[in-house]
Amino acid sequence: MGSPEVSLLGPFEFRVDGNLLPGLGVLQRGVLALLCLSPGKPVRVERIIDGLWGDNPPESARNVIQVYVSQWRKIFDASNSGISIRYSQAGYAVLLANDDVDLNRLEALVTLGQELLEAGQCHEALVVLEEAARLIRGEPLQDMVQLPFTSWFRPRASELVRRTTLLRIEVKLAVGDALAQIPALEDLVSGDHGDEKPVALLMRALYISGRQREALEVFQQARKRLESYGLAPSPRLSEEEARILRHDPELLNATSRRRPSLLPVGGGPFRGRLSDVEDLVERLVGGTCSVLTIAGLGGMGKTALAVEVARLMFEKRGFAVVYMPLDNNRSDRDLLTEFVIRLGLTESWQSRSLFEICSHAVDEKSLVFIDGAESAIESVRRFILQLRAAAPTTQVLVTSRMPMLLLNEKIFEVEPLRVVPRTGEHRAETPGIALFLDRYLTDRASRVTESDLLMISEICALVDGIPLAIEIAAARARTIGLSETFVGIRDRLQFLTLDSGRRSDARSSLEGVLDSTLAALSPSARELLPRLAVPVAGVTMALAQELSGSGSFGRTFDLVEELVRSGFLLTRSGPTGVRFSMLPIVSEFAIQDLNSIQRREVWATYEKWLLRVLSDLGSSPERGGALFLALESEEESVRSLVELHLRDRRWAAAGQVCLAIYSWWMFAGRRREIRGWLERCMAGAAANADVQMQLGLLAGRAAAQCAEYERSTQLLTFARSLASERLKAAAVEAAIAQTENHALLGAFDVAESLLGSIEGDLDAIATPPIHLRSRLARALLLQLKGDHAGAERVLFEVESLPVLAQWPDALVKVRVARSEALRMLGRGVEARELLVLSLPTVSQTKSLELVELVEGHLAVLAALDSEVQQVLQHGIRCLSALPSIDRDVESTLRVGLAVEAIGSTIPVQLKVTASQLVDCLLRDFPAPAVAASEQRFFSRDYPREVTDETHPDDWVTLADNLLYELKRAVAVGSAG
Repeated sequence: MGSPEVSLLGPFEFRVDGNLLPGLGVLQRGVLALLCLSPGKPVRVERIIDGLWGDNPPESARNVIQVYVSQWRKIFDASNSGISIRYSQAGYAVLLANDDVDLNRLEALVTLGQELLEAGQCHEALVVLEEAARLIRGEPLQDMVQLPFTSWFRPRASELVRRTTLLRIEVKLAVGDALAQIPALEDLVSGDHGDEKPVALLMRALYISGRQREALEVFQQARKRLESYGLAPSPRLSEEEARILRHDPELLNATSRRRPSLLPVGGGPFRGRLSDVEDLVERLVGGTCSVLTIAGLGGMGKTALAVEVARLMFEKRGFAVVYMPLDNNRSDRDLLTEFVIRLGLTESWQSRSLFEICSHAVDEKSLVFIDGAESAIESVRRFILQLRAAAPTTQVLVTSRMPMLLLNEKIFEVEPLRVVPRTGEHRAETPGIALFLDRYLTDRASRVTESDLLMISEICALVDGIPLAIEIAAARARTIGLSETFVGIRDRLQFLTLDSGRRSDARSSLEGVLDSTLAALSPSARELLPRLAVPVAGVTMALAQELSGSGSFGRTFDLVEELVRSGFLLTRSGPTGVRFSMLPIVSEFAIQDLNSIQRREVWATYEKWLLRVLSDLGSSPERGGALFLALESEEESVRSLVELHLRDRRWAAAGQVCLAIYSWWMFAGRRREIRGWLERCMAGAAANADVQMQLGLLAGRAAAQCAEYERSTQLLTFARSLASERLKAAAVEAAIAQTENHALLGAFDVAESLLGSIEGDLDAIATPPIHLRSRLARALLLQLKGDHAGAERVLFEVESLPVLAQWPDALVKVRVARSEALRMLGRGVEARELLVLSLPTVSQTKSLELVELVEGHLAVLAALDSEVQQVLQHGIRCLSALPSIDRDVESTLRVGLAVEAIGSTIPVQLKVTASQLVDCLLRDFPAPAVAASEQRFFSRDYPREVTDETHPDDWVTLADNLLYELKRAVAVGSAG
């Protein structure tokens, strides 16, 4: 049976497991509401008729009621709730428990709260009554006041609501929250001339707040009002006056001094950081910190988090809470005055010292909550130091856009809300999406569909999970709809700025919040911020110094530290140290201050730095792993740089960058991307034949790596046609690559002709790698023609060359190729021995390019244990289940299997379970789409959904990314 919830204290609602049942007309809802007034008990038909129509029922009233009951039965059946309406001679009864109806729950909670108060358990009573107050959503059954039966019900419900309100106020006075209760009590006293209890409570609240004269005036006004009716004040009210006149110490006991100033109320329930709340409460209660600063960029939800912490400190841990909101610059005297006011003391206390104030009005178990300290940060620092000296046991909770920088301060950095579901977590439970739903569905009876949830998750991702931005987006969606919000939110910063002409609240504009934070920075930091926003992938300290133009590293360090403390820059640790980045919305905001010329200047500085780093790191082959680690985080910035050059038709500049990053990009598995860029640069660089030749050569090699052999041959042929005498080595290299392409395409005669045409040129070229590549091309040609013996002879000669001792990678490639030839000749033992001889070199270089070459060698598999063989066999079965893909993809996927196969030669922590990676490709989406944000394996540009009909290019992208991550793992291990 579902869990029913019936709400009568406000508009009538009937929910099952949190889902609102569809609404019918007023009379239909009236029938069900009337039955819910007596849950589980039969209600006579005559009473239902009187309740719906009074003295003028229609002739068909009984039939109409039967129809209405039938409609509700169908709705209950459709909801699979197990709830039913039964009929007997005594009438109709809805099968519910008493606690399923909010009115009955409210009555039970109020009774419990009264008992706890009388037992002196004030804080426990407050928790119970706060829960009771949340059940009251408005006037009882306010949507069916025209029905006669509500006149039977509303007096009882209204009296219970009033009793709840008064008891809740009484409990809050008992725990010391007097100042916040005065406005509500004044409203109750002014609107009620018969009940003396609100008068007595108002007198007590005024007295506790230090306003004795006003408390006595309230009594005199009440006495005169009663005398006008010929009555005298009750003994209880007179006793309250007497206690005030004699300064009864019971009115100012230790409990009453716990005065939590009125905490701000948010737009809805607290969402998203419940685990953080518990952690921060434990820190404060446990005494692990005396000053806790919740810091972060504006709009991150610092105040909401701190308010929830303060509320739990008061309600659950019994701390006195003093709330001090600072909305503009304050002097030291202003802070002291604010403190006195928030304690509920009279003005005379403002002239006293902080020691006197604390000894008189601050409880030993207190929390001072200072909100928005960045507006008066120096004054707040001094105030906290003085407060800690005057009241050493007092805890201090601060929200600020930058830390206080106190010696005993603990800092909690607030980050954006998570918007990607974890494994097993429903999308609607994700903190950022839950916040959106709470604000979007306010006062709505409708529910969101799965497609709505997908769109909401995209919106939350577009606004970077910033709570303020999510709330503004939800407000937009309530007004104009989800689809329109999704379209408009792409222009994020402007779309998230509400009309300030209609709202004076500074938080109505995300840009306004960021502006106020920016204004607090030093001029130099404000100048540096937009320059750091240009590289989209963030910056290192070295790059930040380049972009700052400052010759002093220390000066740049100070400015970056200031931007980090203000929340504009986020810090992330990686293999090469700390990196600084910005949320996309913050980057859009910061970059507004740069015109197009200034942006190009920043990109030019970035390009010089990038080319210098590439030149330094690429100067020796053994530093390839270091190059990879140093630049792995620059990918997005490099993409933006190349696309900027191409968009501006600066072909030479784009080509220069592409030539510099070619080895890196190929190593990272971005073959198709670099090939596309190179071809676009070729088309625009027609004026420079040498540049075109170099671009064409690299584009042809990249195309061959993508198994696009015909396209590769076209590009290489074009490149060779442009080669000058100065570039003869490049022309020979292009011809060798063409040979390999033709051999793989089966054009053996053409391949042999090409090799013959360059033999004379080879003698004049002294570069060992080119000689080696020509021999390997000859061996490949012989092998593809079936002459394995000839191929083995060529490879044996190459293996004997002394120069290979200087090129361990090349030596392994030759040995692997020769092993394959031996295996094809039936000499498996020799093949296996040759591969085993190569394994130490593979382990030493940790190059997955070498690993890729040993895939499929049965000699290696025979030397491994049975468990690894099972993993390999399972992975191969998975590969066979993939849709039709080209040879390059299959080969790349098998790399994962090969890595597992030679796992014993790679550090244990770098092992990859190939079957898991391959299985991941086969799962039904959106599981891999979810994994895209949590595993580096999936790139940003990878398609969100892949099916059996997916184009092979998408599988290529996935395979490339797999290879990229495997290479990264090996490089990280090597550096470690």
